[in-house]
Amino acid sequence: MQIIAQLARERAVEKMVARIGHKDIDADLRDLCQLVYLILCEYDDDKIIDLWNNGQMNFFLARIIVNQYKSDRSTYYAEIMRYKTRGMAMGAGGDINDGRVEYLRKLSQRDRKK
Repeated sequence: MQIIAQLARERAVEKMVARIGHKDIDADLRDLCQLVYLILCEYDDDKIIDLWNNGQMNFFLARIIVNQYKSDRSTYYAEIMRYKTRGMAMGAGGDINDGRVEYLRKLSQRDRKK
């Protein structure tokens, strides 16, 4: 689809992921970007066109990214971050931001209990 191709050329998803993740794009966030493009490709063309024509695409992208990045039930967490956090618990190397996912997961669980 032309709209998704244009988003990719403009690196719109990558820019938004970096802002939401509060860090430069690393390997994990590149995976998130690819997942967002995959999710967009799975949507009906008419829905994507409507969002684009009504100026709602950025909001739509932001919701997908936030939901994937912060939820411990998301595809991103299930397929990527769960294995990374398990590896960290078992002593594998990582960077200083690795604890962030666990922190966000705990916050999310606490909010669900309220």
